[in-house]
Amino acid sequence: MNIVHIEDYFDPTAVYQINELLIASKEFNDNVFLITSTDMSPFHKMVDVNKDKEFEQKTGVKIYRLK
Repeated sequence: MNIVHIEDYFDPTAVYQINELLIASKEFNDNVFLITSTDMSPFHKMVDVNKDKEFEQKTGVKIYRLK
């Protein structure tokens, strides 16, 4: 099954519900995608592509960031 999550903001290093949900998804054999923005201003930081890649490797979730 393909599962698509859409979030206005996403911080891969945070411990929010969406992060926990995405981490839990690795236990299943689904294709999981996250579509989010490049805007990280609510977290007072900039997008760190390396952190996104680490999260992808850890969870198997593919992150797509849009402007």
